[in-house]
Amino acid sequence: MALLSSACCQSSSDPGEGKGPPPVIQARAGADVVLNCDVASKIQDIYLLEWRMNGSKTPIFMKFMKFQNPHVDSRYSRRLHIVNNSAILISGVKVTDAGMYSCRIIRSGSTSFVQIPGTPVILKIKGEF
Repeated sequence: MALLSSACCQSSSDPGEGKGPPPVIQARAGADVVLNCDVASKIQDIYLLEWRMNGSKTPIFMKFMKFQNPHVDSRYSRRLHIVNNSAILISGVKVTDAGMYSCRIIRSGSTSFVQIPGTPVILKIKGEF
C-alpha cells in the first residue's frame, strides 16, 4: 500500500494570493492517498472541517469536531477516512477520484464564526481500476 500526501491548506484569507499553481499529487488507481490540511494544525477551537472536490457546493467530507461521526459523500463510502484530525485518506483511488480537492476550517470566534479556506491540491490518477 503506497501512501502519498500533500500539504493542501495554508493559513490565508485568499488561497490564490500569488502562491503559484496548486500542488499536484499523482497516484496509481487502487493506491491509497492522504491529502493534508495543514491550516488545521495551526488553528484552535475548530468547529467544522470540510473537504470539497472540484469546487462543489456539497462537501465530500464534513466533520463537526464535537461529534464522532462525520458526513462522507456516498461516492466515497468506506473509502474516505479522517486521519490526524484534519487530513483525509482516500483508499483504493479510482480514475473518477481525479480532481481538485480543498479543505476549509470554520472556527468559533468570540462573537462569530471565522472561515479559513485552504489552498487546493490536484489529484491525478494513472491507470484504470
